[in-house]
Amino acid sequence: MTPNNFNHFHHLSIIFQIFALKTDGELVTEERKEIQKLLNEWVDDFETTRNILIETSQFLSVFDESYPDRISDLLTYSATQILDSGVFNSSNLQSVLADLHDIALADSSQMSENESMFIAYIRDIWNLQ
Repeated sequence: MTPNNFNHFHHLSIIFQIFALKTDGELVTEERKEIQKLLNEWVDDFETTRNILIETSQFLSVFDESYPDRISDLLTYSATQILDSGVFNSSNLQSVLADLHDIALADSSQMSENESMFIAYIRDIWNLQ
């Protein structure tokens, strides 16, 4: 479903970007900055983070245009790829959920119902409480 060279950080970027874009209809500057900051905390290399964001943004744009009704499939796929990578333990996955919360608050003082439902959906895929 994604390019073969995409790793768990690419899938994390996909989740972050789908979250920011699809829960409220637009990916604003504040969310972009927060996504870059949070992803860089995971990757720990600014240039690599930048490249991942460029690659995944381009991929998402083409995917969304070609398969707009399959974004939830891509979301599920990326969440599963992260789980299957074995790189993230349950504490790391909880931290990713906290990152989603931070992205939600980047452009608003409170989370929307859509954002809460999105986080619950990912939590269920990852079997977290």
